[in-house]
Order: sequence, then C-alpha cells, then structure tokens
Amino acid sequence: MSITLTSDFTGEVNISKNKFTVADLQAYIDRVEEDVLKKMLGDTLYLTFKADSFGNDAGSRDRYKELLNGLEYTNPMDSRYTIDYTGLKRMLRLFIYAEYLPEQVYQNTIIGEVEGSSRNAFNTSITKVNETAEDRQRLGVDLYDAAQRFICDYNDKEYTPSSIVDQTGNVYLVSVSSTKYIQDGDTVAINGADYVVSNLVTDTSFEISETSGTVFPSDSTVKFELYPTYKGKEKKKIFS
Repeated sequence: MSITLTSDFTGEVNISKNKFTVADLQAYIDRVEEDVLKKMLGDTLYLTFKADSFGNDAGSRDRYKELLNGLEYTNPMDSRYTIDYTGLKRMLRLFIYAEYLPEQVYQNTIIGEVEGSSRNAFNTSITKVNETAEDRQRLGVDLYDAAQRFICDYNDKEYTPSSIVDQTGNVYLVSVSSTKYIQDGDTVAINGADYVVSNLVTDTSFEISETSGTVFPSDSTVKFELYPTYKGKEKKKIFS
C-alpha cells in the first residue's frame, strides 16, 4: 500500500516508463515513502497513519485526510494570516523522483529514455540529471518542513463544554457543540486529568468515567491532541 502511484510521475517529476520499469519504480515508491514518512512522523504515528490507509479512504479520520491532502488554517502565531498547507502527495513524488532519476540505467528526456554516452568527455547529460534531482529534493525538503509545521501548529485542540453532568454510576455526560476529530476510545484531558471517551454523539456529547460526586467547574475545558505520538526528525537539504 502506497500513497503515490506509478502514474503520478508527470510534469515536474516526469519519468519515462514502460512495462519493464513500472515494477522497478513501484519498488522505489514503497521504499522511499516508508523511509520519508517514518522520519517525518516517527514510527508510531507512521504506523497509525498507515493503519488508517494514509487518509486515503472515505472512512479515514479527518486528521489523517487533512495531513495527506492539505488544509488552509489560521496561523496560530498571528490570526491575521492563513497558512495554505498543501499536504504530502507532491512532497513524496519529489523525494521519490530525486532518488529514482540518477539511478536509472537510461536517462529521462522529453522524447523518452536514452542511454548516456561519455566518449572521452564528461557526460553533461548525467550532470543535468543530477542537478534536476537535487533541485527536486530541495523542493521536497521545503514541503517536508511545512508538513511538520502543520502537525505542530494543528495538533492541540480545545473544546468548551456547555455542561459536565453526573449521570450516577461513576459516569459523566460532557456536552459540547463540536466533536470534530474525537471518537470513542480517544483520550481527552479535562482540567488536566485524562479520560477515555465513550458513547459519543456527534457534535452533541460524550461520556467519561469519574467518581460520582466529583465537581467540574463551569469553566472546565476539554483538550485533545490530534497527533500525540508525533516524533518527527528534521530533514536536511543535503543531496547524495
């Protein structure tokens, strides 16, 4: 399972393909995607993202669809500005292209694949291929940085409940106007204490377990992390 398809390599990442090279390209896609995403997200978040079909399915969680496809969101440092996060797809294509292109037996040109020939001179075609691959890698790093910024900017969510009511039997009903991103089994923090969500009713309420008689202040807040296991690593603009 991969995000990128062999048919995606057109335009700025054009790769000439035939029935013999498609399988080879798919192997690069599988290897590079896993390597890049594990470094960008950390192993745990990568595996969770993968288990959710990388946000590709209709039933995937919103947080992973937005990570994959992009989202316009308000800059948390200055609400006057909007950040246009463009997602992961172009980034992955750029990294795959940058690794695949220089290692091909045949060079890619606008007319298809041609074999390079040095003939007692420095092969300028190979040099151009490497320069192009390096340029795409640098563009990929910019998008990698933007994805990590999105995760950090968009991770923390806060909800203000209209009420938290004792239902007896050590169960409390938390009434909220929005439950976006939350589902049964998630952990939320209310006034610093962690609770597991159950019996969620979309954009209405959910239940938590707490000793009956506990008093929740009227100004209680519900906090929730979208990507709590994020452990990404920085990526350098170094081409090798």
